Amino acid sequence: MPDQIQRSGKTDPYERVISDRDTKLILESTCDMAKSANQIIVESNLAQSTAYRKLKRLVDLNFLQIQHVIGECGRWEMRYKNNLCLFHTETSNNF
Repeated sequence: MPDQIQRSGKTDPYERVISDRDTKLILESTCDMAKSANQIIVESNLAQSTAYRKLKRLVDLNFLQIQHVIGECGRWEMRYKNNLCLFHTETSNNF
């Protein structure tokens, strides 16, 4: 069956996400600590619209989680954290 999917031109949505350069930049940027969208945009050198579109897609696919924190100016801020790195560090500490 996977052979049929590849021949029909349909790919797994997760596979498409991981193979994208911009998505890789976002996932690498959010691996160490939760960051705001603006921090990710500056670090990854992405266009604002591209970054927000990719962030939404990554959240929808559960690659990223959203954390609500109070920022430096005292306002609520959304920060994005990579779920893959969280899983990797939790499982590697158990062994």
